[in-house]
Amino acid sequence: MIGASAIVTEAEIEEKDNRKQRRVLKIGVSCFCLLLFAVVLPVAVILPGKRKDEEVDASEAPSEVPSASPTSSTFLELLQTLEPLYPSKKMFNKAFSDFETPQYRAAEWAATVGRLDLAGSDARMISRFALASFFYSTNGETWTRCAQESAGCDVEQSWLLGEDECKWLFVSCHDPDVGDHGVKEIFFSE
Repeated sequence: MIGASAIVTEAEIEEKDNRKQRRVLKIGVSCFCLLLFAVVLPVAVILPGKRKDEEVDASEAPSEVPSASPTSSTFLELLQTLEPLYPSKKMFNKAFSDFETPQYRAAEWAATVGRLDLAGSDARMISRFALASFFYSTNGETWTRCAQESAGCDVEQSWLLGEDECKWLFVSCHDPDVGDHGVKEIFFSE
């Protein structure tokens, strides 16, 4: 008997190749998952991070090297005061998720340099935060008149330096004798 040869169609060859490719893909994915478990699981067990429910205490004294973000309880209290003023949690998080946003920079200033002795005065702290946000969002550092440490005006009129924001150039406040010390308007003259 002469050897019998099998006739294999092109579709059968293609199906065999597809099965082989699927098998190789499954083996590759399985190896990747095992490798991932072998690396990630031990790291997660050995180096546990801070859990969300753990509270981080503010330092008693300033650190020797400046930290990337403020650690004062005043900063956290200010954020708690500001959060309800935002229309949504998402907008609040977006405003304060980056160290370079005008809102983050303003909150950092308001909680540290601009804090003064405003205990119990949320309205005034919010007002100072709003003015600082305006300053940073309009690139106040580049203003030619009365920016921080600019030589073009009195220290009391400089933004983010003077203790009383009602004395800053272009800021008008309500009459404190009437009982309201809040900012009334920001005006720029030509």
